[in-house]
Amino acid sequence: MTKLMHSIPWTLALSLAAQAGESEAGKYSSTDNMTVKESVIETKVVKDKAYYESRYPDMPVADLRRAMKKKAVVLVDANGSDSWKEGRLPGALDFEGSGSNLEALLPADKNALIVAYCGGPGCRAWNRAADRLEALGYTNVRHYKGGLQEWKKSGRALEKG
Repeated sequence: MTKLMHSIPWTLALSLAAQAGESEAGKYSSTDNMTVKESVIETKVVKDKAYYESRYPDMPVADLRRAMKKKAVVLVDANGSDSWKEGRLPGALDFEGSGSNLEALLPADKNALIVAYCGGPGCRAWNRAADRLEALGYTNVRHYKGGLQEWKKSGRALEKG
């Protein structure tokens, strides 16, 4: 299909693009300067966000700090190895750097509390880590939504190196 006529409402074009599949969405245009491809991707991100937030509940910072103090949590930093070296929550594992060795670094207890995090509320890097943890059989995976952004803003120390 070629570009749709601009007289077609973008919602109809979005529906057509969604039916055609995300890879086809770039072929359509909209009347509000947002391509249907962008609309489909935005809709997918919102869906993914809702999916991940329902599957991996947020761990509020106060609860996270209590669990860290009790040494009752494993933290998984999903920001990438360079960021991990620059600064991470104390004791956090480097998801990217762990590679295929991740499971060996995690507790044998598949019900252990594991919290994945990334840069902050807008960052989605933690999704991949959470999915991998679940695939490894971990059943108590949570997300620290505030991530490094909230941690640093509140003046809490980062571990470096």
